Amino acid sequence: MTPYLRIAATVANAFPGGDGTFPDSVEAYRSNYLKMDCINVPKSVPAWTFNWQRGKMVSNTLSDTNPVNVGERMIIDPNGSLHFLWVEMSDNGYIYVCETKNEIILMDVRNSHTMKLNVQSGTERDRPPELKYSSDVTVMAEDTAELTCIFTYYSSRG
Repeated sequence: MTPYLRIAATVANAFPGGDGTFPDSVEAYRSNYLKMDCINVPKSVPAWTFNWQRGKMVSNTLSDTNPVNVGERMIIDPNGSLHFLWVEMSDNGYIYVCETKNEIILMDVRNSHTMKLNVQSGTERDRPPELKYSSDVTVMAEDTAELTCIFTYYSSRG
């Protein structure tokens, strides 16, 4: 007989706590690094996959939400944190909220904790490079591997 494992159930609860009406206010200077944490993540097997939504607050309700486009400037790490390698004035005034999805039962869960990003122009000096995230890599002898890193470096001089 061939042994097998069947997953009978998983946990997929809404984000606990934090049902505040107004978002936390996060201030950042243009061109600075910023990280937003996805907090109170519910437990799940397998682990949640993450995405972030951004929108505007209208009559105490988050509306006009759209997914955050990750790329050269914004990255979501496996823990769900949203990294702005640098912020721009166009980010000003948006409300950000973390969402998760369970791949087994295909359930979307939105965090009740929201954050408003206020971006200001400033004369701050460029930040030195810092390694923020790097996944563990196992490499067999004579094989090659690809390592993905996130740096918080942005130069106003390009």
